[in-house]
Amino acid sequence: MNARYLFAALLILVFVLLLTNSPIAQTESFSNFGIHYLVDQTFGNGGFVSTPFNKYGFNSTTILETNDNKYILVDTFVDTTAPKFGLARYTGTGQLDSTFGNNGIIVEGSKHAIVETAYLQSDDKILVAGTSFDPAVGNSQLHLMRFNSDGTIDSNFGTDGAILVSVPGQITCSEATGIAEQPDEKILLAGCTGDDIVAILRFLPNGFPDLSFGIDGMATQNVGSTVTVVDLILQNDGSILLVGRQNLLFRTIMVQFTSTGILDTTFGSGGVVNIRNTSDDRIVAAVAQSDGKIIVVGSGNQNPSGPNGVMLVRFNTDGSLDNSFGANGVTVINPILPQTETAQSVSIQSDGKIIISASLSSSTTYGLMFMRFNPDGTVDTSFGALGKVFIDFPHTLPTVHDHLLLTNGNLIAAGDDDFDTILFQLTSFPINERIFLPILVSP
Repeated sequence: MNARYLFAALLILVFVLLLTNSPIAQTESFSNFGIHYLVDQTFGNGGFVSTPFNKYGFNSTTILETNDNKYILVDTFVDTTAPKFGLARYTGTGQLDSTFGNNGIIVEGSKHAIVETAYLQSDDKILVAGTSFDPAVGNSQLHLMRFNSDGTIDSNFGTDGAILVSVPGQITCSEATGIAEQPDEKILLAGCTGDDIVAILRFLPNGFPDLSFGIDGMATQNVGSTVTVVDLILQNDGSILLVGRQNLLFRTIMVQFTSTGILDTTFGSGGVVNIRNTSDDRIVAAVAQSDGKIIVVGSGNQNPSGPNGVMLVRFNTDGSLDNSFGANGVTVINPILPQTETAQSVSIQSDGKIIISASLSSSTTYGLMFMRFNPDGTVDTSFGALGKVFIDFPHTLPTVHDHLLLTNGNLIAAGDDDFDTILFQLTSFPINERIFLPILVSP
């Protein structure tokens, strides 16, 4: 046998043996020239941190980065009685921060509360929002709480640190799913999902309603079908955009209000965009570019007989589709059959490139993936393996919910395995040749 082929065969044999005998799960990725990502083995325990929030199906993990580069995980904690707001703070190396709450963890259980979103204010105070069910009221309410930077409840906010709101017309479900802070420190809260009405509320910095906004501090719009608000975007001109999905009709919904809480009729059709980009739109997140254009991500399907794939849609500032992006404003990436691939979170680099996190699933496999797209909606093939970085997550039913792009180029991401909340970091490095690398994932 030719010595060169023999040497190559031996290398392959050694590599296979390493794969089959290693105690750690692995995913192979073939990278082009550009940037590659590996799980940062120096972070937490082999790159991962597990927080025992006992989620049991609540899937709204949010990750926040403090001014001193610590990470706060916000999620639903479940014990034997009811769901509660759960927070955990970690150092930059992935260790619980003992100066925060009770040895790094907070469980606030005064209400039956489910976390939907969180926001870090400029002074590192933490806003946590979701839905609460109070048997005395008889239906769910919007729930917003504020915590000080050390994890204690901010008793100067609202009533003993909390705001509870019932929205007119919402019978089955009232959820707070979006938060933003205006330059004047007023707080915007979006939500009301489950029925036909979307709402935006504005509060003064102390948590009391801003009566100059909308009607008594609230603006609402009936969109005609069951809707879930997935994001709140505060535009550069002060206008307020709610992005969501019609759950039964598989459509994308956007509603824009002026800075005073009036429906912005210059946006879309009378202030509303109601569009179906594929046969099965399932929007989960949105972000605004520096020029005000809106990118929404989730999953879509251009082949009704096949599984959904990652979908990105870009809209102009007036709500029209941006035809310079993808194919007439829409990019759908066909999944690797037979799995479904769903974008879960989105961020934009300073050069305009778009990074999304995604969850992969089929009847037998589950996994995580990151993708990067060029500003025109095409896949950036210089990122990972032809635009994708796969992670074979060694936990049960893994899902990624949120990620942050750090200033050093690393990615910090948060998700869950249906029980515990998982935080992990990916470290980036430039490469100048085509190489074959295993991505190592610690159990």
